[in-house]
Amino acid sequence: MPIFHPFTLFFAIPLYLSHFLLFSTLAIYYKKTGLSALYFFGVIYGLYEGFITKVIWKGYDVPNSDPRFGPDGCFDFFSFSMAVYYHPIFSWMQPLAIVVIMSADVRRKFRDLG
Repeated sequence: MPIFHPFTLFFAIPLYLSHFLLFSTLAIYYKKTGLSALYFFGVIYGLYEGFITKVIWKGYDVPNSDPRFGPDGCFDFFSFSMAVYYHPIFSWMQPLAIVVIMSADVRRKFRDLG
């Protein structure tokens, strides 16, 4: 789907931006800005983001299967690696690190990334 598609502009970008802002605000509010705490926020993000985008719902194309769970179970290795590796690093910490590099105010709050 192209980036300038109406679905992307009016649903996907605001959805991901709101998650990013929510977790950034929580990290600053609770003063949990160390790498391990940020990684934990990323894992939480990956777990529920995988659920709302149906990444872990593999059963739709398998006949006679529960539509919520795939033949390998709800949480196979691919889903696990997406939630525990990809989302914490590439969907949460990397964009946050870019914001930290670009903004001095944010850099003061996230000292471990700056």
